Amino acid sequence: HRTHAANPNLVQRFVNEAKILTNLSHRNVVQVLDLGKVDDQYFIALEFVDGADLRKVLERCAALKKWPSRAISVFITIEVLRGLDFAHRRTDEQGKRLGLIHRDITPANVLCSYEGEVRITDFGLARTLAPSELTGNRVVGTYRYMSPEQAAGDPVDQRSDLFSLGSVLYLLLCARPPFDATKPARLIDQVISARYPRPGDLGLQMPERLAAIVEQALIKPVDQRFASAEVMLRALEGYERATTRATVSDMRALMEELFAEELRVRRGFSPGAEEEAALLEFEASGPTPGDAEVSQYRFTPGNASHPAPAPIVSPQGSDPARSAAPARRPAAVAPRDSLTDWHDRKQPAPQIESLASALE
Repeated sequence: HRTHAANPNLVQRFVNEAKILTNLSHRNVVQVLDLGKVDDQYFIALEFVDGADLRKVLERCAALKKWPSRAISVFITIEVLRGLDFAHRRTDEQGKRLGLIHRDITPANVLCSYEGEVRITDFGLARTLAPSELTGNRVVGTYRYMSPEQAAGDPVDQRSDLFSLGSVLYLLLCARPPFDATKPARLIDQVISARYPRPGDLGLQMPERLAAIVEQALIKPVDQRFASAEVMLRALEGYERATTRATVSDMRALMEELFAEELRVRRGFSPGAEEEAALLEFEASGPTPGDAEVSQYRFTPGNASHPAPAPIVSPQGSDPARSAAPARRPAAVAPRDSLTDWHDRKQPAPQIESLASALE
C-alpha cells in the first residue's frame, strides 16, 4: 500500500522480515521466492501451491455433508506442526534463535495441494521476539483462532501458535470451532477465557489420547501447553503410530474427490478406447517434426486432426501429436477413511451458514 510505503519504519520492517522468510525453505512452508520493488512499491513473490486452502476444503466438505476423517485431520495437523517446528527453530548467522511466530494459524493460511501436500502460508504477520520489532499491544491475527494472550494484547511466544493450531485441530475433529460466538465481543471473551465445549460434551467418541492432546494445546496457562511445536508433534505422531495413519496419497485422494470437476477441467479430457485408437492412428500417419516445428493439430474426441485455436510448439525431437495430447492420469478414489458421512460421526451435520463464520 502506498501509505505504508511512505513509512520508512514499516518499509524497513517489511524488508527485514522478507529477508528472514527467504530462508524458510521447508516442504511444509510456502517458499518466499523473491523480494523486490517496482515504482516505489515493494513486493514479495511467493511459491505457487496448486490446490486450495483448508478453509475452502472444509467448505466443500460441508457442502457435501461430509468431513475429513480423524486420520486425515491428524495428518494435516502433523504436517503443519512440521512446518511450525522448522520455522520456530530458525537461527541467525550467529546461531541465535530468531524466535519467529506466525501469529495467524487459521484454515485460510493452511494450503492443501492437489498432490496431497500441506503447507503454511502468510508468514507476513510473523514477527521476531526482538524488542525493536515490537509495536506495543496492537493485536494482529484472526480472533477466532487466537491464543488468549494474543487476543488480550499481551506478549506472546511461539506457544501462541500451538494454541491457534489446537483450534484448527479441534475444528477438524469436531466439525465446529472451539470458540463459536458470532458477536465480536462475545467471541473475544470466549477466546481470552479459553472456554469451549470438550469433545465429549458434544457427544463425540474421541480416543482419550487424542482428546488429551487437543486439550493441552487449548489450555489457557501458557506454561501448561506443549513446550514447543516439536513436543506437540511427537505427541501426535505417537498417537498416530497407535492407530490408523493417513498418508500423502490419502490426502491427494481426498482432494481429487472434493475438487474432481476443477481437476477434470484443468487436466483436460482423458481419451477412452476409441479416441485412443484414433490418436494412435494419427500419430502413425502424422508429419515428422523438425526443430521447434509448429503443430496445427490438437487431439479432440471424434476428430483426431481438428485444427487447434492456437499453435503448439513442439520441442526438438518430440512428436507434436503426443506433446499436444492431454496428460493421462487415473483419477484417484478417496479411501474409505478419507471422508466420513455425518451420520457416521454420530452427530448432526452443521449448517453451512454456521460454518461460514468459523472458516473466516
